[in-house]
Amino acid sequence: FGSSSPQSALVGRLGGLDLRWAMARQTAVGLVLCGASVALLTTSGLAPAFSTGASWRTDLSSSQTGWQQLGVRSTIPATAPGHNLRKASAGILNGAVAALAMGVLALGGYRRRSINMGMKAQTWWITNSGFDGKGGGKIFDSRRRESRRRGEELFRHDVDNFELTPSNLIPAPGSHRRVIRRGRGKYGSHGRTCGYGNGGAKSRGRRSVNPGYEGGSQTLQKTLPKLTQAMKDSMKPDKHLCVSLSTLNLCDENDEVDYNELLVRGFPVPRSYLLKKTKISGTESEPFEVKNLTVYAHAFEPIARERIEAQGGRCIRLHPTSGLPLEPVLAGGESSAEE
Repeated sequence: FGSSSPQSALVGRLGGLDLRWAMARQTAVGLVLCGASVALLTTSGLAPAFSTGASWRTDLSSSQTGWQQLGVRSTIPATAPGHNLRKASAGILNGAVAALAMGVLALGGYRRRSINMGMKAQTWWITNSGFDGKGGGKIFDSRRRESRRRGEELFRHDVDNFELTPSNLIPAPGSHRRVIRRGRGKYGSHGRTCGYGNGGAKSRGRRSVNPGYEGGSQTLQKTLPKLTQAMKDSMKPDKHLCVSLSTLNLCDENDEVDYNELLVRGFPVPRSYLLKKTKISGTESEPFEVKNLTVYAHAFEPIARERIEAQGGRCIRLHPTSGLPLEPVLAGGESSAEE
């Protein structure tokens, strides 16, 4: 992604400097190796050429022995004049070729390496299909993410110099996906066929096939068994807070309790901020041995009412809206209806 921001320009300049420095370093290594090769070959090839007088044959024989030790075979006769000079020229040429090959190999080795920022194939930015050449799913709003990664939005976090106003608000990267424009052109996945294929029932109009259609066979909603009204009623949640007889068994004799009293005492009763109606529930197996207990609630199960009244207690229903007792109760614990 091209960008004219100072951060991206600085990254580009640093990458260029690193590249030029690596090339210069490899070239220097090649030149050093070239000089060492030329010095070695020149020393062994030109020593006989500077000898004078009648000793040139002896130097030639020793030089030829040295070249044979190095594995160099010469076709020039040993008695030919200027043999040492030709031999030295051949050594210099071989050294130059070797140095050139070393330099090419050194520079070629640099081409196959990555230098900085963990680059892979010179791709170290965020693309639409991944980061650093690695896949991992489609990245939406990749250009915006790359811009933010390069630090081009850091000025928005400068609370001293940047004022956030409704005019400069921007959405988070990837939160607003571009609307697909269908039917624009005859190529692409959303062009001529709008992304719905070439034929079939699903390509003719939108929602032309009913939900649940199974190609002519009996649909699922027709093959499943139907629920009766009793089944539906059993699935409805209870609109009351149920207080069991085992909880009322913690009370003392001759007590008068309701839901709020049980809650204040810390008894294990269900808590809810939506359901305000209470119901006393119980079974035959639950323990209940409290005598003369008066209970105020909006509803009573038949088994719970029978067991409370069997112990000499009373079950007083409350109004569903006001929460007041439906039967007036006197101070002595007897209702006015009994009088």
